[in-house]
Amino acid sequence: TGELNEWMQAATSIPGQHLGRWLTTASFAANYFLGGLDPFGFKLANLIIHLINGILVFAVLCSLFRLIQPNSPTRSQPTLIAAAIACFWLVLPINLTPVLYSVQRYESLSLVAILLGLVWYCRIRMRVMQDQASVWRLGIPLLLLGAIGVTAKESALLLPVYAACLELSLWRSLDKSRRRHLLTLYGAILLAPALVATFWLWSWLGPETGSLRELSTFDRLITEGRVLVLYAQWTLVPNPSALSLYHDDFVASNGMLSPVSTLFSAIAILVAIAIAWRTREKQPTVSIGLLWFFCGHAMTATIVPLELVFEHRNYFSSIGLLLCVLPISIEALQRRLSTRAAAAVLVSIFVGYAAMTALRSFEWSDPIRHSTSEVIRKPESARARLEHARTLLIAAAGNPSTHLFEAAVENLTACMPLRRSGIACEAMLIMETGRVSKDLVASAWASLQRKLRERPPNDSDSSNLFSLLSCTAMPDCHADPENLGVALDLAADHPRPIAPFSFVMGEYAGLVRHDPSEARVWLYRSLEQDPKLHAARIRLIQLLAARGEMAEAAEQIQRLRETDRFGTYAEEIASIMGTSVSAGQVP
Repeated sequence: TGELNEWMQAATSIPGQHLGRWLTTASFAANYFLGGLDPFGFKLANLIIHLINGILVFAVLCSLFRLIQPNSPTRSQPTLIAAAIACFWLVLPINLTPVLYSVQRYESLSLVAILLGLVWYCRIRMRVMQDQASVWRLGIPLLLLGAIGVTAKESALLLPVYAACLELSLWRSLDKSRRRHLLTLYGAILLAPALVATFWLWSWLGPETGSLRELSTFDRLITEGRVLVLYAQWTLVPNPSALSLYHDDFVASNGMLSPVSTLFSAIAILVAIAIAWRTREKQPTVSIGLLWFFCGHAMTATIVPLELVFEHRNYFSSIGLLLCVLPISIEALQRRLSTRAAAAVLVSIFVGYAAMTALRSFEWSDPIRHSTSEVIRKPESARARLEHARTLLIAAAGNPSTHLFEAAVENLTACMPLRRSGIACEAMLIMETGRVSKDLVASAWASLQRKLRERPPNDSDSSNLFSLLSCTAMPDCHADPENLGVALDLAADHPRPIAPFSFVMGEYAGLVRHDPSEARVWLYRSLEQDPKLHAARIRLIQLLAARGEMAEAAEQIQRLRETDRFGTYAEEIASIMGTSVSAGQVP
């Protein structure tokens, strides 16, 4: 309806484990308000943001070249080189997903703030060099645009780090007094957050808690070394068979020699860092470009237990690689070739990038074509097969006699034994084929229960278990409550279950086993683990009110109200209150 509280509810609907992201979520709400769920509007908005970022890349590089011009190989034509880098960046195949994958607007919108901050920083830095501004003013764009960028995505926190990379090449442009002021400024901006982040990340260190992806901290770090080398390759020399939305089939390293490319990648990274240090004054574009590439992955390729590989993480880092390679390449071409020949080489490379991006875009233009190409490209990816099966099932419209339905079942069956497949494929097979093949369903239940016996459930598993629980209440769904109960009990045997799983256990205990005491225990446990799990609190309030435990229900309602700043759950609270009043009990 466009009311302010509804906009605020939409903006703050992002899960609590994410820091902010309200601006991007509000932009999704705006897309929905203007055009519903039509994907065209979402992708058009992403394209506009991408083009704005291209303009800002040009502006950043122009400002940067003016700063480093006395020592830069680009002093004769900085504007043309800045334009070339911006144009190349706009059509890089690796930058496709921030445009066509709607959810990656988080990344592209945060980059708007980062680039604006760098433009502003470079302009103030020029005035500092000309004795027209104080060093302390450099903190304004870093703090202001960094704070704004965080409302799009946490990656904007790296803005001060990117600016610090510039200072390695600009250090000698300041006298001793200003250098001390600059060190103090960066100490205040970077040191305190770094200490807080180190304290928070300390709990992730070590083989037991070092990763939610079943990797020790060391193995994760050396694996990410291989990933960084692949990112550089995919950016500068893209291979259509390697670029994909899904990389869950990537095999982690197990020591420096398993595989041996782990060692080679580590050596390559150390050499690149050494080059960045040695070239910081004589070839600042090389130094800054390399540092931007590595710093762009500081959050996602270190010890934070995130997914190992995602192409969109190169959205900023790819600027660094182009800045490192393109200026010196243009200079080399100009020394060896005529102006026209050098231009022809650059145009040919640009056309090659653009053509590959256009081919990827064509794949994405049709859901079945896209999901099929992803499975062909990544046959060992459980996510690719799961998404292909989901797409085929939608196209089959539930008709089991179609070849689309059969192909979907084949993909789900092939998905189940894949490494890191979770239980999503089993859950979909149970829900979609229950009325078609009892043998398939039996094998799916067996596989699902085996996986939950061998390892504790994660967030994805909990979500799929909740889908199966919801399915049991539907007349046209053939998910067996008894098999689900066995699966849940197996998962519950693992120590320290996560909050979403505890919530599912509470729901199952209340809805299927009709055991409110057990449901209450699990719901309280889920809220102890995650007090912001509002669905669990609402269910607990309903349970307490139904049992006449009005004092506890009132306490839980108060806690819900304290965290429900924009009235997201006002209707649920009013409904509970109304039910209690009609029963003569007021919480």
